[in-house]
Amino acid sequence: MAAMREAKALGARVLSIVNVVGSAIAREADDVIYTWAGPEIAVATTKAYSTQLAVVSQLAIYMADQHAAPSRPQYTPRSSPSWSACPTKPHGYSREQSEIQHFASRFFNHNSIFFIGRNLDYATGMEGSLKLKEISYIHSEAYASGELEARDDLADRAGHARHRARHLCAAVR
Repeated sequence: MAAMREAKALGARVLSIVNVVGSAIAREADDVIYTWAGPEIAVATTKAYSTQLAVVSQLAIYMADQHAAPSRPQYTPRSSPSWSACPTKPHGYSREQSEIQHFASRFFNHNSIFFIGRNLDYATGMEGSLKLKEISYIHSEAYASGELEARDDLADRAGHARHRARHLCAAVR
């Protein structure tokens, strides 16, 4: 809230993407997009996060159209899935249940789990790490994959992250 108020004080126009009508953020923003994801029933629900990603993706496509860059053939196939099919997608995951159970059986008995990703995958990794902590109390962290690369300016941080990642990999084996 403080960051939003500071941005507005500096003359910024604030667009919020929220799930709850009448929330503090919605009241403070200049413009609001409601995701209508529904109430959060469980601690580990990700529907508000997922719908916000969908809205941001669609907003980016709209803005690209308004500014004519990049050209439509460059982004349409990858970023415009059939949104009408989204409500049926979770039902398809039950077919992959045995694969999910296989991975869960490999990792359920470990003390630490690390999510590693780049760009948007890093944000998704942070969300996954948070959800794992919330439901299992297993130590979990997310790292940007760039932090794991050896660089002089990040040598200490990257070395520490690599050490922790190696420890995790050893535990997984």
